[in-house]
Amino acid sequence: MARKPKAFRIGGRPTAEQNEREYDRNRYRNQAGRDLYTTARWKAERADFLAQPENQFCIRCQAIGILNAGHLTKDGRPQTNPRRMFLVVHHSQRHYGDPDVFWDRSKWQSVCPDHHDGDIQAEQSAEAKRLIERMRTGGGSKV
Repeated sequence: MARKPKAFRIGGRPTAEQNEREYDRNRYRNQAGRDLYTTARWKAERADFLAQPENQFCIRCQAIGILNAGHLTKDGRPQTNPRRMFLVVHHSQRHYGDPDVFWDRSKWQSVCPDHHDGDIQAEQSAEAKRLIERMRTGGGSKV
């Protein structure tokens, strides 16, 4: 018996999953410092940082009274996506590929994926837009 295809796509065109993988590959290729995240040193330093008692919970969740070791969403509900049950080591200062800033642990924070991928990214995007607007209007740079 014939089965309905999962999704319609023109023959020879990449699937959404293939497009996403290609996007990630290009993103890593085109951003300064992205290759630092694939080194053995980063993997070891990240694991060591998260093993420290003061870094085992999301700092943003702690600020609102939730002890989240990556197993909860940012509002305290159980995380249902097993691919998001972890903590992210976030650089509180953007490193732009500068190894001195990248490896400076005083600029690292442990956060849950919800805070990192949502709130923090939105804050950084808004800051970048404000900086661009200031530069466009002749206000100079804050950096």
